[in-house]
Amino acid sequence: MAATVSTSLLSSAPHVLKGFVRYVWWFLRISRWGNILLLSAGLYLVAVYLLNPADAKLERLFSWRLFAGVVATGCITAGGYIINDYFDVQIDRINRPAGQLVGRRVPRRRALLFHWLLSAAGVLLGLLAGLKVAGLEIVAAALLYLYSAVLKKSAGWGNVLVAALTAVGLLVPWLLFGHARPMLWIYVLFCFLVSLLRELVKDAEDMRGDAAYGCLTIPLKYGLPATRRLATGLLFALLLAALGLPVFSGSWLAAYNTVLLVPAYFFMRQLPVADTRQDFRRLSALAKLMMALGVLGMVLA
Repeated sequence: MAATVSTSLLSSAPHVLKGFVRYVWWFLRISRWGNILLLSAGLYLVAVYLLNPADAKLERLFSWRLFAGVVATGCITAGGYIINDYFDVQIDRINRPAGQLVGRRVPRRRALLFHWLLSAAGVLLGLLAGLKVAGLEIVAAALLYLYSAVLKKSAGWGNVLVAALTAVGLLVPWLLFGHARPMLWIYVLFCFLVSLLRELVKDAEDMRGDAAYGCLTIPLKYGLPATRRLATGLLFALLLAALGLPVFSGSWLAAYNTVLLVPAYFFMRQLPVADTRQDFRRLSALAKLMMALGVLGMVLA
């Protein structure tokens, strides 16, 4: 009898492990692990390159308070992504039926549990980092919930809120150590503008599902021509912010920031003719590339 039970357990072990790995992968996907890694890298780069004094780089890099602050911000951000998917179950069935996880692979109740666990972990880790960081994480968690539940359906306000929270997240190292270099504020502005641009493009991508469930986004309220004009203005503003960074640094950063012109060129070339979900998805990917390139440029700051 014991041998039979042991054999049964051994034979089922690969299936259990496979199911566990699959579920972990789904959790990472709904948490937008790639975006979390980019955010974490940005916070460490801010701590090392955009704060004074310059000779304390290693001290800040290996600070446990910085690690706690970075993980806290990642937890709050991941929780925000999950609660957004929780409220968007019906919309995502129209906008991205093949890629939808919450409501299909991951039960909504479990997604909600993940959100609360991540939010609680973010606040607790924020307390370990410091009261200022904890305060920021609490406010961010509350506003992300408000965005997903209410503001996402408004024209523009939700976009501005998400972009502002993304940009303010870069200030976590400054809250911990102080002594920001002037270019940190230019990076915050750049991050806000490129995030707002991407949010606008994503709204254009999701027009069909948003319209079906009463979301009054900018593309739905003002139309695609007005959305394209606004996106063009945001693109030029973020390029001005990026090209203005070398005023506070050296020629190496000026040379590097010209790399941003490459995705910006393709963005401007595709924007006037963008009309389908696939078109706007490509524009969203280009905006994300511009953000990643901007973050990496901190190394030369």
